[in-house]
Amino acid sequence: MLLAQREGWEVEICSDLPEAEDLLHRRAPDLIAIAPKLPSSSFETALQRLRSIPSVQSIPIVLIASPVDEETASSALSVGATEVFQDGNLATFQAYLVTFARLETEDLDGYRILILEDDRAVGQYLKSMIEALGPRVELFNSEVAAFSAASRFHYDLIVTDLVLKHGESGNRFIRLLRKSNGKSATSPIIAISGFADNARRVEAIRSGANTYIVKPVVEAELRSYILRLLQKDPPPARSFGTESFPKDISIYGLSNKEQLICSLVEAGYSDKGIARHLGISYWTVRTHLGRIFRKCKVANRVKLVNILHCNVGATGLIPSSQQPAADPRLDLDAHVIDGLRYGLIVTDRNHLILQVNPAFAVLTGYSASEAVGKTPSILQSSHQRREFYQALHAELDEAGCWSGEIWNRHKNGQIYLAWLDIRRLPPGTPRNAHYVGIICDIADRHREIESILQSALHDALTGLPNRALLKDRVLHEIARAGRTQSAFACIFIDLDRFKPINDEHGHEVGDRVLQEVADRLRSVFRTADTIARYGGDEFVALVPDIVDQCIALAIGQKILRIFSAPITFADTQYSLNASIGISLYPRDGDSYRELIDKADRSMYRAKRAGGGQIRFHEMTIHEEMRQ
Repeated sequence: MLLAQREGWEVEICSDLPEAEDLLHRRAPDLIAIAPKLPSSSFETALQRLRSIPSVQSIPIVLIASPVDEETASSALSVGATEVFQDGNLATFQAYLVTFARLETEDLDGYRILILEDDRAVGQYLKSMIEALGPRVELFNSEVAAFSAASRFHYDLIVTDLVLKHGESGNRFIRLLRKSNGKSATSPIIAISGFADNARRVEAIRSGANTYIVKPVVEAELRSYILRLLQKDPPPARSFGTESFPKDISIYGLSNKEQLICSLVEAGYSDKGIARHLGISYWTVRTHLGRIFRKCKVANRVKLVNILHCNVGATGLIPSSQQPAADPRLDLDAHVIDGLRYGLIVTDRNHLILQVNPAFAVLTGYSASEAVGKTPSILQSSHQRREFYQALHAELDEAGCWSGEIWNRHKNGQIYLAWLDIRRLPPGTPRNAHYVGIICDIADRHREIESILQSALHDALTGLPNRALLKDRVLHEIARAGRTQSAFACIFIDLDRFKPINDEHGHEVGDRVLQEVADRLRSVFRTADTIARYGGDEFVALVPDIVDQCIALAIGQKILRIFSAPITFADTQYSLNASIGISLYPRDGDSYRELIDKADRSMYRAKRAGGGQIRFHEMTIHEEMRQ
């Protein structure tokens, strides 16, 4: 433990398991190191008992053993160890300690950070938490004020809540900022929300957030994300061991998720950070890492990173060997370059292309002879404005690297989404090469995200928007209507006589009936409208720009007419009708819950009147009788 003390750690030594348990029940450390042999128990038993202590469940526990064979490492990782280090080669453990401690000691003096949080208490808490790191922090409680500041001034980082008062939206703030020419348009953004569901997480990332944190905010987690996004954390350690690994990690048989976790490990994410990033549990991450360690025959992260740094992957790693060679091409191993699955492009200081590999030709359609001597602008599409490329080059000039999603144009004109990682090369690189870029097609990943979003925000049976998406659109419409002084309608539709069909003929018939009803409802509404399945046999429509009640009534009558013809399935006809309740913004309310509740209550009045009728929230008894 002298090594840890030399690295500035405060160390408490326990001679046996009971002593350690007593200490851990009183206070929780940042890290636990355990020896393989203990006086009263095996390390497997010790790990299991330590993990049963609530305060220890998310604390890293490392085993320091000698020798570290595959059986020992596998056993330790399976019962709760997070890493295994060899007692006779502590350089890897030292690297681990340095990286771990860096997050606790980094200073952000001179940085400027913006917070958008409408809850003053939460905002002040976040402000004081971040100010402890050293930066200048400015707190805003409205979307308009925050957007104005972010447009006029450059902030190194932005932290925003997603659910704001008065119909404002953190997601909209992010989208507007990303599309603007503001000085903070390209700054990293941390989205914060009290909701942990995948739908909101995906929507925040799609809007332009770099990461997503669930409230209540954990100080250590926020600190880690801030340091990562501001690139204050040192690169993962490399070349600490004497092992020699293959240059292609695909031989280890890693699944797609395991490869993704490897890329996050290489990027420096903690286990908790990986769990947050992927939306899975901490222990699921530990299970995957245990498998990865076993497949790659390593016992800790440092050795895993050594393997990753010998490869080019989705995170844009480049081969570290750049020594002079006799080959007239750059001093990168020709076999490595030609064998890469991802496109490689090398340019000079003026961005003229010096070299590409075969994968570049496959991805872009341009052969080496067609690309060399030109600039990467041959790949530019019209999907991103000039300001995007200006910001890219500015960051590349200042930081020496840039990575992100980019829309490119294939030689045949097809537009595709790619991930590009550019790094500045060191002085003295042959042929005056100045930049190297790794590019890969991520259309499949983009489609996967679209699929996740579709399933998270749409009803699986009918394909209509679900309740979550309806709420989001109503909130956006409240904000829009408030600005434009316009009105809109919420129309609550409940099917009459559906329950007997479902009970007598079974759920298969009931599902087919609901699908037919959804198709008929789609025919009633415009593209700008939203018709959602609210639950069971209930549907809700959002209709913007309603001038008066008469228009809403006409839409309701149109809905009733679609039920005039019975629904036919398997040579059997099923007759339905609907009870409809309507609330109007701003007359009947200015919040999502108020508008939905009043439309719902109006629908029940229509149902109590015999069904097949329409009721408005403010309709009088006389008007009901006249209708």
